[in-house]
Amino acid sequence: MSTLFEDLGEALTESGADPVHLIVAEVAGSFDVIALSANDAREDSFPLPAELHHGIIMVAEKRKLGATWMHASFSMVVAQEKLPEDFFEEEEVAEHGSLLRVSRIGRPGLKYLALFEAVHRENSTALDELKNLALDQRELLKVTRWFRTEGILENRHGTRLTEVLCTLIQSESPE
Repeated sequence: MSTLFEDLGEALTESGADPVHLIVAEVAGSFDVIALSANDAREDSFPLPAELHHGIIMVAEKRKLGATWMHASFSMVVAQEKLPEDFFEEEEVAEHGSLLRVSRIGRPGLKYLALFEAVHRENSTALDELKNLALDQRELLKVTRWFRTEGILENRHGTRLTEVLCTLIQSESPE
């Protein structure tokens, strides 16, 4: 069975698109395109290039998925220059046809993205993924400080951030 990325690579080939290198994270049941890579430099992925967006829609129709199975929501809110140094550590790179290269971010980036999704979008699936990452207190402090110092969350997110942090702290406490 082909993967979504293989299908996307085929769709890009069929449409005559240029080669593309996506840096993605799988969080809360969808793929968020964190950046595009060109000449070993990362660029903001929002808005997604038209050819890529067309390929995403083609895959969605083929697989009977929602059109947001792949999106650039995080990049819409957070510019590349604001990302922490460790965000792109532990990437896994794979080729999916001749036009599509995909790098998946590892645990270092997922901790920021999962907290963002759990707080900013109030996504319970992201909260479960965040629990599975089992952040220690040092990591949790680092991530929350980054959110604060970079102004990623607004004041209206304060209550939700507190709820998420309390849930994470309670889930790591022995009963």
